Amino acid sequence: MKLFYTLEEVAGHFELPSSTLEHYIRYFNIKVQKAGKLRKFSNANLLTFEKINDLVNKQGFTLEGAKERMKQKGLDPQKADLIKRLNTVKETLILLKNNIDG
Repeated sequence: MKLFYTLEEVAGHFELPSSTLEHYIRYFNIKVQKAGKLRKFSNANLLTFEKINDLVNKQGFTLEGAKERMKQKGLDPQKADLIKRLNTVKETLILLKNNIDG
């Protein structure tokens, strides 16, 4: 599994034009890493595109409807990943504190 993907690879994976993905990036305010002028898409970005693609192209939501649905259901994978990492850091700090106190 790769860490990062190009726009063309992501577009090919979802069978969507690059311009559609670029529109999703702007509309859903998706944070994408950049290396010079090139954008690098992470696995979290792929999960976000997968949710958007499912809501818009398979379930028939409008972009606005998909955006609302993702907010309501907490389907933003980037936020879920951040919460998971923060919980891991919290657990590690608790273990360190217990070792120092114990």
